[in-house]
Amino acid sequence: MRKNRANEILSYMQATGGAGISQDKLAQQFGVSRRQIRNYISQINEEAGTELISISDGICVLNRVTSETKEPRDFSSDERTVIIISSLLFSDGTKDSYDLAEELFVSDATLESDLKKVRRKLKPFNLQLVNEGGFLSIAGREKDKRTLASDMITNTHYKGFMIENTNQFMSEDYKIDLIKDNLVKIFNDCSFIYNDYSLNNIILHLIITIDRLKNHNYIEESQPVLATSDAEKMAAARIVSFLEENFDIEVMPAEQTIISNLLTGNLVTMDYRMINRDNISSYIDEETVSLVDYILEKIEDYYLLDHFDDLFFARFSLHVDNLLKRLKVNHSIHNPMLMEIKLTYPLIFDIAVYAASLIEEKTGFKPNQDEISLIAMHIGSFMESNDFNRNKVSAIYVYADYHQFFQHNVSKLQKQFEQELNILYTVSQNDCLNVKMQPDLIISEVPLENAIIVSPFITEEQTERIREKIRIKSELNENEHFITSLKSLFTEDLFFNDIYGKDEFEVLRHLTDTLSARGLFDETFAESVINREQISPTCFVKRVAIPHAIGQNVKKSFISVVTYDHKQPWGNDAITLLILFGISYVDRKNFRFVFNHIVELLGKEANINAFSKARSYQEIMETLNTIVNV
Repeated sequence: MRKNRANEILSYMQATGGAGISQDKLAQQFGVSRRQIRNYISQINEEAGTELISISDGICVLNRVTSETKEPRDFSSDERTVIIISSLLFSDGTKDSYDLAEELFVSDATLESDLKKVRRKLKPFNLQLVNEGGFLSIAGREKDKRTLASDMITNTHYKGFMIENTNQFMSEDYKIDLIKDNLVKIFNDCSFIYNDYSLNNIILHLIITIDRLKNHNYIEESQPVLATSDAEKMAAARIVSFLEENFDIEVMPAEQTIISNLLTGNLVTMDYRMINRDNISSYIDEETVSLVDYILEKIEDYYLLDHFDDLFFARFSLHVDNLLKRLKVNHSIHNPMLMEIKLTYPLIFDIAVYAASLIEEKTGFKPNQDEISLIAMHIGSFMESNDFNRNKVSAIYVYADYHQFFQHNVSKLQKQFEQELNILYTVSQNDCLNVKMQPDLIISEVPLENAIIVSPFITEEQTERIREKIRIKSELNENEHFITSLKSLFTEDLFFNDIYGKDEFEVLRHLTDTLSARGLFDETFAESVINREQISPTCFVKRVAIPHAIGQNVKKSFISVVTYDHKQPWGNDAITLLILFGISYVDRKNFRFVFNHIVELLGKEANINAFSKARSYQEIMETLNTIVNV
């Protein structure tokens, strides 16, 4: 997994003038794929509130937007929701709704509409919005209010791996650099192993704690105590002393217990490189080891993945051990890369969702989306290093001599294109007409029809020509395979228009009820799709939902498509295109390929628009053929 490069891409285009840079060049410059470049540019444009960078025919252009041309704008409904919650969290108990409407420059009716969104936001945190005679307040436990503040911070100003010194949810500057420097010293003194994620999440917890205590908001109820080591207890005591000395607050025993639990769930004292299957039980309990074995075995089988090696097992076991500790005390790590991972690596994220469902099944604890994205990072790093889902282009090499000089060229090609090209056979020019096989490419030292002609010692120009032919043929092979696979899954009777519902779950029930008479699945299918959607919404692409289920409850694999004239609410999003997958157990490898290809196609806004406008099966297929150009 790569870090968020959106700001770097914008700075690079500004530095180079932005007159027109190809997606391929940007992808090469930043070591990412073309699809990731599109996602980063979408992120830049969304944050800018305008099309700052446009893409046409693979060329990225930086549009000039001056301060004179920008229109002043009012707060959006989402922004007002954030402002209202922050105002209520830091008010003296109540806030006058009339004053609030004036501050936001909205009518009473608009404020009431915003308050409905506030109530929805508070509900998952076990908090309620109270309105008594026009005076608003948030009712609930102090610990839940802090969890809400943490969530709001990470969804607004928690950018990248560092926490900004100012935040609308903090009432003053809490010298984050000072906190960080002292934490690093304490952690190093205690020989803790930590990373930027754990460090920044501990910092985030501490600044919220400081702010709430300064405003006389205390956690008084007793807290569950994890099995902490002496080092963690000592570190927690040192942190408490540091806070009291530098911020003029008193940290009560319940707060110190929470800090101690926080360290236990975020830090480790052992080096994963020293851990293997033989000694791992000396570091974590057998129950966790068995859980990790179960999760990896199920993932390998469910998604037809290569066997996870011992190094991955050790690292993932330590991660799951800490994850369970966090879940036991209702604490989670925030991952600022959550949406990037979900949008850029949807299949890997889906595997992580499945892993999270197995954790819930075995422990009763439910990891949230941030925790799921961290699982995805572990799985993704393993899959990338093992060339997951890579298909090589086949070739034969035709040589002109009998002194074995051609072997230099073949060795060079095999080394240069190890991941992309499979040279099936080398054959002399006299024997090439007798070759029965049909490779994707023919590379020849002698003139042959439809061959890539090379000299006895391949030049750089010829190497680049081979590279381009491999890319074109690889894309063509994938597109042909995709169209063939899609036609076997998606038929005319599986296309629908405008299946609406009050939410995504009602839509899925309507759709599965409509499909049930076709004998594609049994009575448990609908609930398995809905259960998957409840864990994490499948809006991997904006305006598109891709709900799915894989298993024995699917009798015949299928894809059903629904297009919408008007947007259908789906979680926190709204969709114009719905693609439902039902994949039988024996077809799960094909799901991997088709799923990835569909997400790739829907990475372009123009393609989403084209598919969403289709009002028949024929229009969907015509659009598809036009886009993939097969």
